[in-house]
Amino acid sequence: MIPISLTIEGLYSYQTRQTIDFTDLTEAGLFGIFGAVGSGKSSILEAITFALYGETERMNSRDNRNYNMMNLRATRSYIEFEFFNYEHKKYRITRAYRRNSKNYEEVKPADIVLYAWEQEQWVPQESASVTEIIGLSYQNFKRTIIIPQGQFKEFLELGATDRTKMLKEIFNLQRFDLQAKTAGLFAETRSLLDQQEGQLLGFEQITAEGIALKQEQLQEAEHIFRKKETNYKAASDELQQLKHLKADIDLLAQKQQAFGQLQAQKPAKDAQAAELALFEKLQGAFSTLLFHTGQTQTELQQREQQSIQERTRLVQLKEEGTLIREKLEVLQAAMATLPRKRIEEMELSFIGQLLRLNQEIAGIKERQVKGTAFVRAAEEKVNELKAKQEQQQAELVRLKAARPDAGLLLELEKWWGQKESLDKRLAEEAGKFSTLNETLQQQEQVLKAEGINRDSYAADFEQNVRETEDKLAALRQQESQLKVQAQLAQYAHTLQDGAPCPLCGALEHPEIKAIADVSKELQQLSSEIEQQNNALKQIAARRSKAEQLLLLLHTTEQQKHAAVIIMAQQKTAIQAHQDTFCWPGFTANDRQAFEQQKHKLEITEKQLLAVDATLGDIATALSKESDNLEKAKNKLETLGLDCARNEALAEQHQHNIKHLDFETYRNYTVDAATALLGVLKAQNDQLEADYEEGNKALNAINPVIAAQESKLSGIDTRIAELTILLETQLSQADQLLQLHQMEHMEQVKEVLCKRLEVTVIRNALETFRVQYETLQIGIAELAGKLNGKTVDPVQFNLQAQALEQLQSELKDCGEQVAQLKGTISRESVELEKKNELIAQMNKTRNRAGQLNVMKKLFDRAGFVEYVSSIYLRQLCEMANVRFHRLTRNQLSLRLNDNNDFELIDYLNDGRRRSVKTLSGGQAFQASLSLALALAESVQTNAKADKNFFFIDEGFGTQDAASVHIVFETLKHLQKENRIVGIISHVDELKDKIPVSLSVVKDEEQGSRIEKNLS
Repeated sequence: MIPISLTIEGLYSYQTRQTIDFTDLTEAGLFGIFGAVGSGKSSILEAITFALYGETERMNSRDNRNYNMMNLRATRSYIEFEFFNYEHKKYRITRAYRRNSKNYEEVKPADIVLYAWEQEQWVPQESASVTEIIGLSYQNFKRTIIIPQGQFKEFLELGATDRTKMLKEIFNLQRFDLQAKTAGLFAETRSLLDQQEGQLLGFEQITAEGIALKQEQLQEAEHIFRKKETNYKAASDELQQLKHLKADIDLLAQKQQAFGQLQAQKPAKDAQAAELALFEKLQGAFSTLLFHTGQTQTELQQREQQSIQERTRLVQLKEEGTLIREKLEVLQAAMATLPRKRIEEMELSFIGQLLRLNQEIAGIKERQVKGTAFVRAAEEKVNELKAKQEQQQAELVRLKAARPDAGLLLELEKWWGQKESLDKRLAEEAGKFSTLNETLQQQEQVLKAEGINRDSYAADFEQNVRETEDKLAALRQQESQLKVQAQLAQYAHTLQDGAPCPLCGALEHPEIKAIADVSKELQQLSSEIEQQNNALKQIAARRSKAEQLLLLLHTTEQQKHAAVIIMAQQKTAIQAHQDTFCWPGFTANDRQAFEQQKHKLEITEKQLLAVDATLGDIATALSKESDNLEKAKNKLETLGLDCARNEALAEQHQHNIKHLDFETYRNYTVDAATALLGVLKAQNDQLEADYEEGNKALNAINPVIAAQESKLSGIDTRIAELTILLETQLSQADQLLQLHQMEHMEQVKEVLCKRLEVTVIRNALETFRVQYETLQIGIAELAGKLNGKTVDPVQFNLQAQALEQLQSELKDCGEQVAQLKGTISRESVELEKKNELIAQMNKTRNRAGQLNVMKKLFDRAGFVEYVSSIYLRQLCEMANVRFHRLTRNQLSLRLNDNNDFELIDYLNDGRRRSVKTLSGGQAFQASLSLALALAESVQTNAKADKNFFFIDEGFGTQDAASVHIVFETLKHLQKENRIVGIISHVDELKDKIPVSLSVVKDEEQGSRIEKNLS
């Protein structure tokens, strides 16, 4: 993350808006921010972290953070931060807070917006979270990028678990946690193996030997099938010949029967043919004439009916025309007076407008009187508010002059807070020292009670062990001798003449020695040996306990010694802090005076806020009243103009009235005059409309009457034409009746009314003729072909049954062949599947074994912990490059088996000791080395071309030589493309830094930021 710019307003001591352009600072590589204690240096870093994460180190959300972070004189706070992320993408984040104008201590929630620079413009993002953008959480951001004041040693002092967790997040080491994925793959592979083993059970009956046996059975079945197939074909051919002969005999019988049926139908078919011939002859001669005659008669009837209707309509139209002409004659007389009435209508409109203007003029004059009174009252109120404003401004000047120095009190409060913290730490260390002293006395009493001499306990225990072991050796030697004696007695007791001696092999035993029984002595020795063994165990147990007690005593003494050193350091720090007290008018031992001034400041600030609020209310009221006064004056002026304009317009309307007398209507209301105008206008409009409508009606009906007369004439002409045509058609019909020898037209209509389907009947008759002649010919041909041949039904049935038996046997044999072929084909495919499944199962079993090994490797995030320890050791090695040089080759860092930091002290033969024994300056050097190493690793991991690192420490713990080495180290970072910023109150450091900022606190305007160039 590389900062671009930061804008602060209304935050802590920053009352007015201040903007920092980091461009020149980051290009320099090393820059500083300097200022007096309490000037607001650390607030810059807090503004950056709060803008990005909404979190601060000083306060959390339960501390009423929004109110306490806002400057007491500000009504709003605003933070805007622009930066590049590790991908060199530009972002801007803003946070704004606003104080409730009605409740001073209520600060409304922030408006938070994150922008991304896309296509040459700022584009708002859906989420304001920057963790993914920067690649760090808030906790790790303040450990690696911006380290708040007092927390520079946090990474060094973190526990092993928290430090490992931090490295996991920063370097994304969770990607090495493959436990779940490996376990899932192992479970899937194990499940697949189980499935494959289950599938293999289904192939147990499939073998190559079984398939070979079935192939032999198939060859034998195919041989039998071919033999039966030959027999079946011979029998089938013989039976087929009999079937053909029998079919011909049956077909002849069927045709003879069908021919008899057709002979019975032949007379009726002949009569139907004669009827069809008559129908076709009359239809061809009369159908067209009858059709046209019918059309002519129908149209003649329709025309006669239409003539009656149209004649009636003509009479009605002529009567309507007469009525319209009479009405127009009456309206013509009234239209002569219409121009005069229109003039009266216009003047009556002027009278209505004149009445309305007179009414408005009276209302305007009444409002002018009231407005003049309102203006006088408003002027008095404005003057009164101005006097109150001057009084409150004088009170504000007085309170500011009497207000104690807030910056001075803030510095004093910080000094007292640090003093309390130091005193509390000293008291804690004193309590710890007292507890350790009591523990030490108790441990010495336990040693005394156990009879343990701290100086000679080892020699005493060695002496006891040697004495006990000597006794044990003597007892074991006695036990060995007695066991030999007991064995000799056993041999002597078992000797017999003629039997060889087990020791010398002699067959004769003239003098057998009598040996006493030693079993009781052996039992007594065994008991004493066990007692001595128990004594050795007790000595070892007491020695182990003594070593543990002495180790505890040594540890307690070391802790006591460390507590003495820390108490001395704390007292030195308290005295050094006491020496920094430099505020005239106050003493380091009198806090009451400070508290009184602080209380006075709080009261004065509240009074100032109250006066500010009163001035604000007065200003608001004064502005409101001044606006009302100005509006009232403008309104009076507008009313005067409106009155003059209406009077001029009224005079013009009075001049336009010439035919009517205005005095007649003076007492009319505007509504009454308007109503009278409406009645007159409606009468005039109605007269004009009636006259126009009458003319339109007359002009419309005359063409209609002429058209009706023309239409009626055309109908009469058509009736005469149809009458002549009908007479001609009837004459033609009489001639045709004579020609076809028909007595009258009804006979013709009777034949034609049958509506015979000529095509259907003709086709049916033709079909009958063809069937009749075809059957007659077919019977003759079949009779000649058979020539008297017959078929014995019994013999035919026997041959048919024999063929069915052969067919059944052939089918069974064929099914057996097909079944064997299908079985062989299926089992061959399944055998291939079985072999393939066995190969797959072997691969799966190997994969499951490998995955099981990997699952054990990744179990309980062990691999992640291993990788984390590698990262931590690399960080330690990188940090030692600088730490070794900063400590003048005296110290270096290392990791113990628990991944905790330890020191290698080269001034004391390279012995190890705790990092807690570092002095303040040495701890700063170690923390700086680790922080720089961590920042370099973060940069490498993020693949960023530059990285940013900020230190909020005073460098007050370093001597001049150490400060020189530190700054040489920081300057060397410029060559490594690193950007480092420091914050300090020591102005002498400005000379060592090329570019810096100064933070100056003004009592009236708050903190201001100024840029320094060396």
